[in-house]
Amino acid sequence: MASLGQLVAGVSHQLNTPIAFSHNNISLTINALKEFALPLQVASRFLSLVRRLPQNQHQMIVELGTSRSTLEKQSFEPNDIDDLCLMLGDVLVGLEQMKELVDNLRDFTRLDRSKVINTDINEALKTVIYIARSSIPTRIKINELLGDLPKLECNPSQLNQVFLNLITNAAQAIPEDGEITVKTSHSAGQVIVEVSDTGQGIPDDVLLHIFETYYTTKPKGVGTGLGLSIARDIVKNHGGNILVKTTLGQGTSFTVTLPVSAPDTVMDI
Repeated sequence: MASLGQLVAGVSHQLNTPIAFSHNNISLTINALKEFALPLQVASRFLSLVRRLPQNQHQMIVELGTSRSTLEKQSFEPNDIDDLCLMLGDVLVGLEQMKELVDNLRDFTRLDRSKVINTDINEALKTVIYIARSSIPTRIKINELLGDLPKLECNPSQLNQVFLNLITNAAQAIPEDGEITVKTSHSAGQVIVEVSDTGQGIPDDVLLHIFETYYTTKPKGVGTGLGLSIARDIVKNHGGNILVKTTLGQGTSFTVTLPVSAPDTVMDI
């Protein structure tokens, strides 16, 4: 639930930004369009008079009368229309950003797909990285080194949980500026996914327990000690393995190895 809360908070923030400037731009555009009401009325009236002129008449006298003072108060420039178009264009960009986020969330959960399918792990990782960027600090750079991979028989929703957990943990291990590298490769019928960071590393006394259920070094209410335990179970359920290498002060690397063909044991966890 803590991880879900963090994910929801990140997604909410990522949605709020385009929503906020889209709302502002639309409000400004509505107010600006109201200012064009009178000029449009004048233009419409003028066109109506022009249409009534005989074809051979090329001059027309316009009597302004009492309307002159009202018209003189109008203040607008020809490029005002261009400015409104730019603002509405920004709204379209915001809508595209929101659509992209929703599409990635759908791909992340895979709720509309079968449980075990042939999956492009690279594409799945791109989705996970997109989602992860919404919840990790911008000071942390995520590098993608994605090699050529065969399709993998798996439950993509479960593996997405594994990869998101590893990336999130990596980010939490980096106290200042740093990098996370997600690398994929293929060897001897195995797909290999490596998530490494430039963080603090894991002390030996902690390393012995990281896959134990409920073990956590995080403050109460922040960590549950379930993330890596569940990740290990999901990987093992896919017939794979998860290994860790770490060096204090330099960083940590988690390597997930998965067989291309899914075993019969793959199921919901």
